[in-house]
Amino acid sequence: YFNVANTGSSDGAYGNLRIYSKGADPTKVHVTYESGSTTISASHDTGLTTIADGNWHHHALTMKKVSGKSVYFDGVDDHINFGQPTNLNFDSDSDSFTLSAWIKTNNTSTNSAVVMGASDLSIDESIAGNTGKNKYVMFVSEGYLYAHVGQYALADDYSQSNSASIGDGNWHHCVLTSNGTSHILYVDGVAQDKTGTCGTNPTDAIDFIIGARRNSAVAAETVDHFDGHIDEVTAWNATLTAAQVTSLYNSGEYINPETDSSLPTSNLVSWWEMGVGAAANNMSTMLDSKGSNTGYLRNFMSPHGVSAVSNFNSYGEFELYLDGEHKSTQINGA
Repeated sequence: YFNVANTGSSDGAYGNLRIYSKGADPTKVHVTYESGSTTISASHDTGLTTIADGNWHHHALTMKKVSGKSVYFDGVDDHINFGQPTNLNFDSDSDSFTLSAWIKTNNTSTNSAVVMGASDLSIDESIAGNTGKNKYVMFVSEGYLYAHVGQYALADDYSQSNSASIGDGNWHHCVLTSNGTSHILYVDGVAQDKTGTCGTNPTDAIDFIIGARRNSAVAAETVDHFDGHIDEVTAWNATLTAAQVTSLYNSGEYINPETDSSLPTSNLVSWWEMGVGAAANNMSTMLDSKGSNTGYLRNFMSPHGVSAVSNFNSYGEFELYLDGEHKSTQINGA
């Protein structure tokens, strides 16, 4: 960590850090940090009519380097159970919601490998007319991404990444958006062609799980376990637009979904940073960086699935303060 303060100067330089108020917009503070071949520049809104108001102002910039982590699931029994939070109990046939995650897997088998969802296989929801117990689920099968939302009436009422195989051992950004009528998948910011129809919402409460789904026909059992890494999981109570999904993907660079102005931050329900959140709590639970939906890591071997493997090896997080008040965050992804 380091802090640099520039008090009462309109154009100050401290080593390789410059904080100044000159520019076309007098309401902003401009920051440039140079280190070797790396240059980071950002404009931060001060909330003032003009910073050149003849008064003294205190500027402070903090930076921290964050090392990325993820959670590795063994494909046998590892999973994270969040119980039945009310704000994740999306009704499949009426609610708008979005789920997203970065995943890395080599799985190309015909068996389903669940990324996340509120789904119970105790009743086969693929049978037309069956009441089922499926609210929503996103999973990998044969190397492709699929999703079901609600009890579907026809065998093909699913969305699929039919134009993008993801079981290739590389990191992929996977997003499911649903508006209560239809649902669609995005892979690496690109909308997939095969959309699905939202089915009837089951009345049963179902556990929200990352890395598996329930099978309540066998007490406390889970099935369809994910094999690979999962990172940066988010849940939203809104259907993100294509432009917002592109912003969330961010060309594969790190993004803070809680503060980025291109995203509907007020609709962010939960954000699990995965390895980072687990490590902060002795790796026994998965902390929610946005809300209060804590998950419980089940069956992981030491170090409880937390892995240094991540799409974001490290990144810088810069915070600007003016007169002691936080103004903005700048992320330098890696």
